[in-house]
Amino acid sequence: MVKWAEIAGGDVLDVGIGDGHIIALTNDNQVWVSGRGSEGQLGLGRGVWFAEQWREVEQEWGGGVVAGVAAGGWGSWVVVKKAV
Repeated sequence: MVKWAEIAGGDVLDVGIGDGHIIALTNDNQVWVSGRGSEGQLGLGRGVWFAEQWREVEQEWGGGVVAGVAAGGWGSWVVVKKAV
């Protein structure tokens, strides 16, 4: 079971809920995940079967800014807006 807790980043702007996992975007451009990750849906690699606590997905995002997140089934998506 995933426990809802304060995320270490800023305020939550967007959330996606999949089949046993959740992804959140905070206003400081950080992406956080928790829950089942057996299919790699957390973005932390296939070695993470379950993350009970919130974990940050540490990526460069191609120099862009994360505009939103989504999840469904066994997948998660991050929408990135390119810097102009």
